[in-house]
Amino acid sequence: MDGDIAISGGGIVGTSLALTLAREGLSVLLFDRMPSATPKKSGVDGRAFALSLSSCSLLKSIGLADLLRDRGQKITSVHISDGRAGEGAGPIALNLDAGEIQTDSFGCMIEGRYLLEGLIELAAVEPGIVRFSPSVVSKCRIESSKAILSLSSGQEYSSTAVAGCDGRNGPVARWIDPPRIEKDYGQSAIVCAVAHERPHCGTAHQFFMPPGPIAILPMPGSLSSIVWTESTSEASRLVSLPEEEFMHELRPRFGDFLGALRLAGDRFVWPLSLSLAERTAAPRATLVGESAHGLHPLAGQGLNLGLRDVAALTEIIVLAHRRGEDFGSINVLRRYQEWRRIDAASLAAATDFFNWIYSSDNGMLRAARSLGMGIVDGMPWLRRALIREAAGMSGMQPRLISGKPL
Repeated sequence: MDGDIAISGGGIVGTSLALTLAREGLSVLLFDRMPSATPKKSGVDGRAFALSLSSCSLLKSIGLADLLRDRGQKITSVHISDGRAGEGAGPIALNLDAGEIQTDSFGCMIEGRYLLEGLIELAAVEPGIVRFSPSVVSKCRIESSKAILSLSSGQEYSSTAVAGCDGRNGPVARWIDPPRIEKDYGQSAIVCAVAHERPHCGTAHQFFMPPGPIAILPMPGSLSSIVWTESTSEASRLVSLPEEEFMHELRPRFGDFLGALRLAGDRFVWPLSLSLAERTAAPRATLVGESAHGLHPLAGQGLNLGLRDVAALTEIIVLAHRRGEDFGSINVLRRYQEWRRIDAASLAAATDFFNWIYSSDNGMLRAARSLGMGIVDGMPWLRRALIREAAGMSGMQPRLISGKPL
């Protein structure tokens, strides 16, 4: 079977890319190592994403407006402060409110499982998408101006171009084999959900403390998602503690501003590192999302960066196809690479810098960052610039992100 585009990886980014391309009349082969139908787990799953306004715009255009409304929680304000466990937030903080840029939110929080389920349901009824799952792409090659994907089952499929959306160690990333800027932070993120006594009012909190930040992100109801960064060894110790002992460690870091807390659901832990591909395009192949860039989660921008990749690549391929160009050629795919290079590199550099400066307990650095937050908080124009950046509204936006047709 031939397709216009083959996509290796059927997660949120890969399935979003399949839908945006298919809606523009291209035939898509989507290969996913996970089964299409997975058992639906009851209860709360703390693995949630902070979607920027621009990401919400893209997902609504795909057909997920109702899902975002029913399952999402709007983020209306962000409170950023410095502190230490047990001492509470420092006296100087940065407060960002979406109303400053005449919008009602920065975006929304939504559990990843609901987002993926919604995308898979849309892909299942999209005539331009053929989904193969579970299926594992074992290798890729070029043959007669086509990309050939070989599955572990021995079957082969061809396409004009292939997009790798299955991580930095996926088959397309191994095929392109770009040089990478890599860094092991020696940190891990503990992710969980907590129920609390008082309402969060749609406010996200980011507390910077040694050895890493803790983010408290509003979810529907009286729930919040926690992303708690610690050294890798300490994170392993914490996540293995009995529930009450774990909460005993969390409470002094969290504070009491939301009242009594209890754990709601399972705990998860992920090692944190930076991986930035210096090249994301090759003849017949390109990298999208975490195949191209893996960032520290302190800014919550990893998925948003991947969805901007989706919108940009769709625009490049669709417009080239309409002009009669070979959209799998390196000349076309390099346009995508150059368009996305600055966004990915600048965000990677910013998250790396802020992780360094805010994870330190050095007295001079603590004073400098508190002073910096105070200065920004007192400058409305700079606050508004930060709000637009957090909402994904700055820079050269792809048309699908801006709500415009291709």
